[in-house]
Amino acid sequence: MILYKRTFPFQKVFRRVASVILHVLALLLTGVQSGQAAETFGKIRIDTIVVCPAIFQHEMQRWIAHRESQGHGIVMVQPSKTAFDLQIRIRQLAKKYPVRYLVLVGDCYGRPLYRSQSLPIVPSGQVKAKVNVKFGSESMICTDNLYADLDDDLIPELAVGRLSVDSNAELRTVVGKILEYEKNPPPGPWRSKINLVAGVGGFGTVTDRVIETAARQLILRGIPREFETKLTCASWRSPYCPDPRYFHDVTVNSLNEGCLFWVYFGHGHIHRLDYVETPVSRFQILDVTHKQKLRAHRGMPIAMLLACYTGAMDSLDDCLAEEMLEAEGGPVAVFAGSRVTMPYAMSILSHEMLVELFSGDSQTLGDLILRSKRNMIEPRQNERDPTRAAIEGLAGILSPTRDLLAEERLEHVQLFNLLGDPLLKLPKSSSLHLDVPPNASLGHTIQITGSSPLSGKLSIELNYDRAKLPFKPQDRKEFEWTTEFLARLQLEYLSANYKTVAAHSKEIEGGEFTISLAIPAHLKKGKFQVRALLENQQAFAVGCSDIRIR
Repeated sequence: MILYKRTFPFQKVFRRVASVILHVLALLLTGVQSGQAAETFGKIRIDTIVVCPAIFQHEMQRWIAHRESQGHGIVMVQPSKTAFDLQIRIRQLAKKYPVRYLVLVGDCYGRPLYRSQSLPIVPSGQVKAKVNVKFGSESMICTDNLYADLDDDLIPELAVGRLSVDSNAELRTVVGKILEYEKNPPPGPWRSKINLVAGVGGFGTVTDRVIETAARQLILRGIPREFETKLTCASWRSPYCPDPRYFHDVTVNSLNEGCLFWVYFGHGHIHRLDYVETPVSRFQILDVTHKQKLRAHRGMPIAMLLACYTGAMDSLDDCLAEEMLEAEGGPVAVFAGSRVTMPYAMSILSHEMLVELFSGDSQTLGDLILRSKRNMIEPRQNERDPTRAAIEGLAGILSPTRDLLAEERLEHVQLFNLLGDPLLKLPKSSSLHLDVPPNASLGHTIQITGSSPLSGKLSIELNYDRAKLPFKPQDRKEFEWTTEFLARLQLEYLSANYKTVAAHSKEIEGGEFTISLAIPAHLKKGKFQVRALLENQQAFAVGCSDIRIR
């Protein structure tokens, strides 16, 4: 004891260094690492756990540096051999730090890399199914929600996402897409566009017709008028169905043209979406072999696959969602189901996501999904939600599992997983105030005034009211394999979706603005909408107002 009281300077330095070494060794022995020694010394508030095999950790440094520059504190751990062990370690860290996000790096099924004997995987959780087994699904659901649930009630407390990759090259691509999405978003109207593709559900003719109706209601009620929408439907009886021979090309183009969200709902499989069925033949929509066709360089979408098995990340080969994520020109993130999905619970989930996206304050994709899942189980209090009430009422009458609706919702919380970064920042719009004349005459020019919080390119469009088709669709009781019939399908599809009849744009400074718009003389009289988009590299604002053409 006396000797330690008379320590020399070099002894003090030695003890300090030894203390740091022992601390770091303790972290390594417990599997804890980070971009800056886990920042366990209190400099950064730890809010994110990254579970990452050693072989991927170097490639993750760009992502870590980017997130830390945003103020996130990262603690990195090696994956455990079993989901049970990993769950325990995550819960221990969640008790130690105020963790909000969980990022899993690696597939949950993989092969050795670079002659390594260890598999660079992060195991997925498994929970027992109760409802979807009645429709042929497996008895166990593959889920990452197990790690986000901290109190064994199957309801997540953490926002979780998986960068499901099998190699450093794939991880480099996925991380590069994330950084490009946030640091260098391309110019263009993609941030105010939502594209939807409705497949047939495979539940029968009546249900398949309901799918298109639900899709239109989703557009009309759930998505604000300020946002541009496009619907493509796989039922040849629908005016939103193009020539079936071109359905695949239309689907790929709807991904590649750039949009905020790209949503598919209908039937699906591990490696593909369902087919477009006609009395003559069937046509493909999208499968894993089309990976190289994805080139969404004008605005990578966040893809939602509301379909069976498309997110089956525990399959022997990569599922469709994984292949889309890994594609250089594919979506920046994919939200998909790992097992058989069901219309009622998916409708509730998609509705809650729309409410949170446009009315909530979620700043990241992970927060959006987390809050939507929680609201799916525990509806918001003191809020009247007629859309959800309508869905609940319809399910209570038509659903074959009407006595298990609560269980069905909870089951879908487990089987829908995010393949992507839960910290991905969502583009958030500002409000653009417009003063538009209530009436206008054909062939005349109107003056539109307003105020903007931003400077940038202002685009003004005169559009048909999206609640109505601008034409009377042809009778489609019988399918005809003729050039004329197929050409009419394509023409009606284009007319149903491309509703802009006049447009003008110019560069403006923030504040008050005035812009002229000529009303075409050939239009039919009726209700129209003036839609405005103002954008620059960092932000965008949208606005919309009704006008009647006389």
